[in-house]
Amino acid sequence: MSKGNLYQADMGQLKAANATPIEWGATNAPPFDASGYVPVMGLAQNHIHFLNRDANTDGQANIFVIHFAYWQPEVQMYAPGNNAGTFPQKHGQVASFFAGDVSVQKRFAFIPDDMSNTYVIDVEKNTTTVLPPPPASAGFASNPVGLMGRYSASPAALVYLSPANELHYLAVDQNNMAAATGNKWAQISSSELVAAAAVDPSATSAPVSGSASSTATGMVTTRATGSATGSASKPSGTTSANGALGLDVGLGASLVAVLVGVQAWFMF
Repeated sequence: MSKGNLYQADMGQLKAANATPIEWGATNAPPFDASGYVPVMGLAQNHIHFLNRDANTDGQANIFVIHFAYWQPEVQMYAPGNNAGTFPQKHGQVASFFAGDVSVQKRFAFIPDDMSNTYVIDVEKNTTTVLPPPPASAGFASNPVGLMGRYSASPAALVYLSPANELHYLAVDQNNMAAATGNKWAQISSSELVAAAAVDPSATSAPVSGSASSTATGMVTTRATGSATGSASKPSGTTSANGALGLDVGLGASLVAVLVGVQAWFMF
């Protein structure tokens, strides 16, 4: 989505990688006024769930069905799943939980920019489970808009890379998400991340040397923008593959390598 318009790249006929570019084209327009809308897009069940809409109440999302290029006419409500409320209409980031096999994702996490809580949206049960928020990083409170971390998820954990290059994870059980309410975010010690945080980004050719601390003055920061891109996956309830599956695999491949290593740390 960009400037209120939704675009797609059709990979339905792509059977093997080739040099021919696939063009992005406009798809069905949103059924709501998207002018000025800063998209927050959660992926699950081959649907894109649009959060952060002022016109919606807390716990509501507009849904776009990728494989049919179809907007669900009614907004979807996600009721409290553990008697702790539901997600607010705020800007934030999302991370889809992998299923551990070839099936489609059924849940995604939403973390507002203010890091007030972690919200796990279950699109099969239409519920929201509220989990503890990730830990704040040094410098976050003084720059809550410009200083953002990044999130990703594996089948059994939500992972948070802070602006200070500190890596944290929250263990979850997708079969009993409410059980994770008592879990705490744990930091993963990584000398490589500490060294990376100590490098001045303006001096990209300089080698890493000397001592480093976990909080660096040269940390990389990013700002939220008004554009986002949604990926897709195999639709639920069907055994036939579609072009959206390749789109999801392609965009998620860069995350898998990192998460495999992270999961290995969890297990050993």
